[in-house]
Amino acid sequence: MTAAAPRDPREPGDPNDPGDRRDPGDPRDPGEPRAAGEPRDPRDQYEPVEPPRPERPPRNRSGWLGLALAGAAFLASLLVAWTGAVLLAALGLALSVTGLVRAYRGRATNGAASAGGLVLAILTIALGFFWAHQAQPCLPLSQDTKKFSQCYEEHTGLL
Repeated sequence: MTAAAPRDPREPGDPNDPGDRRDPGDPRDPGEPRAAGEPRDPRDQYEPVEPPRPERPPRNRSGWLGLALAGAAFLASLLVAWTGAVLLAALGLALSVTGLVRAYRGRATNGAASAGGLVLAILTIALGFFWAHQAQPCLPLSQDTKKFSQCYEEHTGLL
């Protein structure tokens, strides 16, 4: 009498055999062998799906504020040569750059308004330097308000 060869546990055997390691819920034919790396249960082959993230509304506020501040600064600098317009333009420049970055990254939808604010802010700053250069001869008269205003109007040609 010869001894029986040991049975490979990976091979399907008798379903009534208590040593059989097949899943009872396996829908395949019991005689069909499994491929390497194949999941034991068909439900295991699906990876868990993360729930979708809620979509954020676009963050357009900084671009619009940059455009509004730069526009107001440009008008103030152009019409009355107000020196505070340069500070207002600097704030508009910062907000416009923030709006452009957000539009580039897809977090905002107003890239054109941000670009317009950027251009207006740069023009206002350049115009402020121009007015400062034009009004430079009036600086010695800064103690006398009346003479300074008259000199400023002559050199800048504005209100």
